[in-house]
Parts: sequence; structure tokens; C-alpha cells
Amino acid sequence: MASKEGAVGKHMPAVLKGDTP
Repeated sequence: MASKEGAVGKHMPAVLKGDTP
């Protein structure tokens, strides 16, 4: 899941923090 996490962090860092808009 490292690949997905890296992509998500670049695309939507908010999702990584759990602070979805």
C-alpha cells in the first residue's frame, strides 16, 4: 500500500491526515 499512500499524499495530502474537505 506504500505506492497508493505515496500517490494519495501527492494528490490529496488532506486524505492522509484524515481531514477531507
